Amino acid sequence: MMNHWNYSFSRMRSFACVAIVFLHAMTYSMVSARSQGFSLTAAQTVGASLVQYSCMWAVPLFVMVTGALLLDHEKHFSWQKLWKKYIFRVGGAILLFGTLFLVFDLVMNGFAETLGNSAFCTMHPREGSGIGYAFLCGMIDLLTGHSWAHMWYLYMLFGLYLLMPFFKKIADNCSKNDIAAFLAICFVFLSVFPLLGIAGISTDYRFSIATIYPFYLFLGYTLHDRDLPIPRMCVWAILAVSTIAIWVSVFTMVGDPESKLSFLTSYNSVPIVLQAGSLFILMDKSSSGYDVKEQTGRQKVLLSFDKASFGIYLIHFLFLKVAFRYLALSPYQHGWVFPVVIPLVIMFSWLITEILKKIPGIRKIV
Repeated sequence: MMNHWNYSFSRMRSFACVAIVFLHAMTYSMVSARSQGFSLTAAQTVGASLVQYSCMWAVPLFVMVTGALLLDHEKHFSWQKLWKKYIFRVGGAILLFGTLFLVFDLVMNGFAETLGNSAFCTMHPREGSGIGYAFLCGMIDLLTGHSWAHMWYLYMLFGLYLLMPFFKKIADNCSKNDIAAFLAICFVFLSVFPLLGIAGISTDYRFSIATIYPFYLFLGYTLHDRDLPIPRMCVWAILAVSTIAIWVSVFTMVGDPESKLSFLTSYNSVPIVLQAGSLFILMDKSSSGYDVKEQTGRQKVLLSFDKASFGIYLIHFLFLKVAFRYLALSPYQHGWVFPVVIPLVIMFSWLITEILKKIPGIRKIV
């Protein structure tokens, strides 16, 4: 049991975890409703999409907390510790839960539908295929990054962890100005330049970072490490303006699915970067640590939820599928569905995670 607990990071992870459930609830409920032949009205689509895209800051916030923790100058870890603690956990989660989700699909949908949804089987069709081939295809999909939609985060995290020793060397040996310059370059090339596409201007610049996530990693580290002279009201204003920009893009997307403003709802977009960064600043307090023995009941609950957040992320999509697809609960026909289903999904996912934490071997994964 750790002796010192950072209240701010626990609050961020817990807040982001709840936002992820809301995001996926909106996304999957719309997908499920349409697959069942239910036509959503424009108002229903806009309402669900506004909630969905207003929560896009959640994954960047998770990555920023990871950067603030692992890139800290006082944090030291070897390749051995990296593999035993971080790579093992994420790799184990991919294998364990990916297999669980595959078996769930085979039981609930049958091998024919599972094969039909398999990326590998689509490329390598085989006549007379049975359940064994369906399972094989599913496992190949799992190992090549084609598991359930929300599992993309684990594949991304796996790559970040593999590069963490190199990122750590950069953080330890570069000055604050060096890191600030790196962030500025990443921001311009990965977030600002793509905005030119909205005006129909294409750019052919190539930047040697494949994704935006290392940027978020270093952004979290920098914002936590530095006391930025930004008035709190300015941070709130940035959060409000970036959120409004996302809402505007949602309205244009509903009317025009090919809208160029759809970029504003991606993890690379300037509004999402500003949203995640401003939320991090507002919730981060470098000195907010407490001795575990002195925690109040409320703080103990928050710590418990925080420690279960990874497991909740892994499990919650299973309950969303059961509710929206297999029980056919439609929040667009019955107003009580979202207020009931979302809290229950969070509570059941938390409960299952706590149970799994008591199982040797699995406890190290969840």
